[in-house]
Amino acid sequence: MNEAQISKFLHYSFYPNPDQWSIPEKIIDASGCAPHESSLIERGEAALRESVEAIFQSESFPENATHTFLLSGGLDSRTILALLLDQVGPDQVAVGSYGVPGASDYEISQLVAQEAGVTSYHYDLRPQNFKWCYEKVLDYAKTLPHPTRMFEAYINHYARTQVVQNCGGATVQWSGWLGETTAGSHLSHYLPNEFGWDAQRGRFARWNNGTTVDLTPIGFDPRAPLPEEPPSSRSNLNYGEQLDYAVRQQCFIKPFVSPSDCFSPFLDEKWLRFILPLPHRLRVNRRLFRKIVRRTWPSLFALPTETNDGLPLKKDTFPGRVSHLFGRIRRRLQRDLPFLSTYKQVQYFDFGTALRTENSFSGLVRSLLTRLDDRAAVPWIDVDRLWKAHKEGMGLNLDLRILAGLELWLEAHE
Repeated sequence: MNEAQISKFLHYSFYPNPDQWSIPEKIIDASGCAPHESSLIERGEAALRESVEAIFQSESFPENATHTFLLSGGLDSRTILALLLDQVGPDQVAVGSYGVPGASDYEISQLVAQEAGVTSYHYDLRPQNFKWCYEKVLDYAKTLPHPTRMFEAYINHYARTQVVQNCGGATVQWSGWLGETTAGSHLSHYLPNEFGWDAQRGRFARWNNGTTVDLTPIGFDPRAPLPEEPPSSRSNLNYGEQLDYAVRQQCFIKPFVSPSDCFSPFLDEKWLRFILPLPHRLRVNRRLFRKIVRRTWPSLFALPTETNDGLPLKKDTFPGRVSHLFGRIRRRLQRDLPFLSTYKQVQYFDFGTALRTENSFSGLVRSLLTRLDDRAAVPWIDVDRLWKAHKEGMGLNLDLRILAGLELWLEAHE
């Protein structure tokens, strides 16, 4: 990779590859449909159920196949679970949950699996229990055409693979890819179209940069790696959605959560033609989607959800409103004061704490950073200074992971 390519990755933590920029035609077509105006919850339920039915009918899965996916504490994977149980019995569904015991995402997923009566495999990723092996992570990096958030991606790959191996026999893998996006969870990040394409590119560049310090060289324009023109001319598909579907979803999220052998009902035309034409007020923050799943599968969605700060979806109660308010305050404080983070909010792996203690992960990252410094691939960055600053309490775990992931990918493709 040359300096310009490295800079793109360092800003976005994934590589915005022009060869991958595309919006599925079914999304473009669906966005131009006339929206339904009545019986929306019933129509949404039907669209979700029919989307999975269509996959089962077209694929002719083996009757004894086990249907597998990773179950989180959020909404999309829980919806996949509910939809699959309409098609097969709980003995034909196996899920994997992974993370840190005590964290909402890890604990809630197990509550959901228990309520549904499906087989559940748990992967404890506390640093003292999960050993990071350079050779295994390197082998995974060799399968990727471009660098990404390597360590999160590896954990996802590891857990998904483990579930399949534990099941044995015929398996069918599922994914919640595009669930939250089509339902409208990202709409608050987008500018209205009247602000123009270039303004939307700037907003997208800021939204998709999560580093604490600027890792790019002086003069780098984060808008430059993005499409110069909208991928679609359809005026009813917001410019922000176009960038999300074409760049973020294709180059970052899809390789991460939806390998080529996974099925996602959220990409089916029946769901897309229902949800995408709806007005902004019904989609923003997944407003209508939440009502649909709550009414359709009340027992599963009466359970807590990480999406609602560890409470059930119904937040029109006093505890729900209070939790929602304090959740927003907590997230703001954690963004500005990373040392306040607790296990309850940890997703995947406690990267920040692990990098401040002696364990297999910090050892792996430190060795990668040393080799990156020796390589002189990023001469504008004082890698050792960043490492020491994080050790002293500055929240640089994402910055360090991005740099270590860059070295890992370079070593995998030498």
